[in-house]
This record gives sequence, C-alpha cells and structure tokens, in this order.
Amino acid sequence: MTFLMTTTQSAKLVFAADVDADSILRRLRKVPVFAIVSAQGVPFFIVSKERTVPCGYFYTSYEAAESVLKNALESTAVEAAKNPNIPNDWDQARVTAVPLDFAMKLQNSRPKNKAQNNQRLETVFDFLPSIADLDAAQLIDKSGFYGDRGRVPLFYFDEFELPPTSEGQKNRTPVFFKKADLLKAWEKNNAGVAPPTVRVIELVETFNAMLKDTKNPLFESIVFIPSSDSLKAAKECEQARGSKTAYALGEMILVQGS
Repeated sequence: MTFLMTTTQSAKLVFAADVDADSILRRLRKVPVFAIVSAQGVPFFIVSKERTVPCGYFYTSYEAAESVLKNALESTAVEAAKNPNIPNDWDQARVTAVPLDFAMKLQNSRPKNKAQNNQRLETVFDFLPSIADLDAAQLIDKSGFYGDRGRVPLFYFDEFELPPTSEGQKNRTPVFFKKADLLKAWEKNNAGVAPPTVRVIELVETFNAMLKDTKNPLFESIVFIPSSDSLKAAKECEQARGSKTAYALGEMILVQGS
C-alpha cells in the first residue's frame, strides 16, 4: 500500500462532514506518549524568544522525555548554586504517560491554561520524537522535511499487511514509530526474505488526512504500532504515579526555554 499526501503545516482539526472522529482517535489509544509534569501532574510548558506562545510537548519515547527532564534538572541545579533564592519549578518533576489520542486532541486545539501567576494563556502543543527516529527518517526522506520541529516519522513498507485480529475483518496496514520494529515485523512474517524499501510518513499529517478523506481506502486499514519499549515504560510510569493525576488539564508550569 502506497501513501500519497502533500506536505502541510496545518494542525487544525478539520474533517469531512460524515467522519467519525472518535473511531479514528481510537486507533491511537493504545499508543503511549510521554510528557513532563509536576508531582501533582501539572504539565510543563515552555516559552522562548523563538516561541512566545507557551508550548507543551509530548514525546514519542520515554528516553526523549527523560533526557529533557535530566537536562532541566542539571541546569536548575547550576542556577540554584549561583542564586539559592531562585524558585525551583522542576522540583519533583516526573515523566508521565498518556494515550496518543488524548495528546492528539490537545495538539489540534489551543486551550487556555492557568500559569503560576493565575494568568490564563492560550497554549499550543507539539510532538517530539527521539533523535534516532528523526535520523532514520532523514536517511529516507532527504528533503529536509524531518528537520523541522514537531515532525514525527512513521515507518512502513509498501504492500506489507498484517492479518486481521478477528474473523471477518480486513488485513491491517501497520505503521511503526520505530524503524527497527518495522524490520522485526517483516522478518517475523517473511522469514529469510529481504525487506523492501522502507517508507516514511508523518504522524500528524496522516491523522489529519484520515479525518479529511474518510472514503480513501488507503486510510481504512491503517494500524499504529507502538514500540514495545514505550509500552513497557508507560506501564512503569503508571505504576510509579499511583493515584496521582497523570496529566492535569487547565493548568501549567510555565518555564523559560533557550
């Protein structure tokens, strides 16, 4: 199956009149993404000279979120050593896991969140993949498209399908967040056969295209395959947080980025 779509910067939730958006969102529900939140589950949003609207980030791998949190804690410790009176917004921050459909609905809106000073500000959201995933995508698509912030690559093979999960259903067309997982799935279903050329499409663009073109058979059988590492990390995040909120809506901890 070959995916054909044009590149677009749009992230608005635009869909055909007869689309069942919930059914499309349900396909994303088993995919975990990660965010950095306070001990109470309040998410961190970042403003910078380049981006003056507060931005919340969802990471497609636990390692990417953990790396950002580690850097923030180290930078805060350096600043605190210089000036102990500076408030430590990152104290007890943690990585949390939420379903991709939850994150996608937020990414397609501009909700107002209350910051530390009780001011309500319009916000935006972005997805951030790991550097390794972006590097893999850029080796396939050399246009520079995946060099832009917020691009999440999905990897697939033309004409590669998985059998249905129950009788009477159609074959499924898998797209993977990790190139390595795509290659493993191919080897499992085609042992000893050399894999075809790896293709790449972008997550948000694919989702928006599915909303706009419900009659396109190319989108009817797509199934999003999370990595086993992400599933394991999400379970560990859920166990660690216990009864605490995973992701508090309507609030944010606003911090300055570089």
